[in-house]
Amino acid sequence: MIISEKDFCGIIGICKTCGSQVADYLCNNDLEKYRPESCDHDYWASCTNNDCENHYGEGYLQNKLVWVNRRKPF
Repeated sequence: MIISEKDFCGIIGICKTCGSQVADYLCNNDLEKYRPESCDHDYWASCTNNDCENHYGEGYLQNKLVWVNRRKPF
């Protein structure tokens, strides 16, 4: 499930916990309605599987998210 269609940037990888896709979002005022702590970050990553422990997601700047297997660039 996508948290916010307006802020959705794309799929950045696969969740190491459940194998579902991980969505990437820009952190702005619209996303703050769903994830208030996103105001401290540039990007927010969230597993698209509602039942996964990583569904709530995590904010990041340029750090590596340990629960995400990143997609390889084309």
